[in-house]
Amino acid sequence: KQWYQRRVREDEKTGLSLIQPFVVVQISVPLGVGFNVEILATDTVNSNRRIFLSSSYRDISHTPLHTRLPLGMMTRGQWVNLAFNIPSIVSGVFNSTFKSVELISVSASCKLRKVFTMRHQPHNTTTGLYTPMYDGATDMIPKSCSLNVGNTTQVIDMAVIRQW
Repeated sequence: KQWYQRRVREDEKTGLSLIQPFVVVQISVPLGVGFNVEILATDTVNSNRRIFLSSSYRDISHTPLHTRLPLGMMTRGQWVNLAFNIPSIVSGVFNSTFKSVELISVSASCKLRKVFTMRHQPHNTTTGLYTPMYDGATDMIPKSCSLNVGNTTQVIDMAVIRQW
């Protein structure tokens, strides 16, 4: 276990410009350890929307340009594909339409394998109280990104965050 703070960004002026709407983080976070993700998304009117997700937040708070969302419902103590539905978050919090992801930052004392994006929502394999609300096409995690130690995939969208 190490403390990671990794920022994925092309450069300070242009950003990543990733148009695939699902950000997947392959991670193993021990019980009782904090976990933070920052995602900078651009909407269709080219406004940057900063999304902070953290296991230390208890409530949703936001301003016109950034939001803080709780991640207390995330699976811990095992490897998981943690998938974030960015269009759901952008529309649910900012009432605008997702265009692209410009920055992804992960901070945690954990094991981190990969960070990648997907065109369609991965199949949610977690069971419990928190169910994502998505009626579009779903897809499997690509074989090149498959976890050899389990195939748990947890999808986080605004419905899951509000249910928590």
